[in-house]
Amino acid sequence: MSMMFLKLLTMLLIFFLMFMSQIYIRAAVKRLLDNMKVKWCAYFTEFPPIYAIAAILDPGVKLEGLTNLLTFYYQQLDVQFDVPYYVNNCKRILERLCEDYGAVIQPQPVGSSMVLLDSGFLDPFCKNHDQMGQ
Repeated sequence: MSMMFLKLLTMLLIFFLMFMSQIYIRAAVKRLLDNMKVKWCAYFTEFPPIYAIAAILDPGVKLEGLTNLLTFYYQQLDVQFDVPYYVNNCKRILERLCEDYGAVIQPQPVGSSMVLLDSGFLDPFCKNHDQMGQ
């Protein structure tokens, strides 16, 4: 009977140690993840505008996809961020670029017809697209 009691006591002790180690591991991992989140937020709280502009120009993402991406990103980080303002700011940057380059780029003669350099990917941002090259 004492051998059976020792086995039961050993199993209970092993179970208790496993349970406590799980609690300890979870607490340690939580501390580690909290520290990682603090470091991540220190460097990546503000999404770099060049990445946002590249995402807008990507035909698979565009403005709507960028808005959804940033909304999800900042919700996961649990950080307050004005996504519509940020996206509109990136849109204004693209509009200014389009205006600046639209004033510089001239139509290129090809044979007997004139062909404008294709700026179709900037159509939503170019206010003066019809005047480009004139």
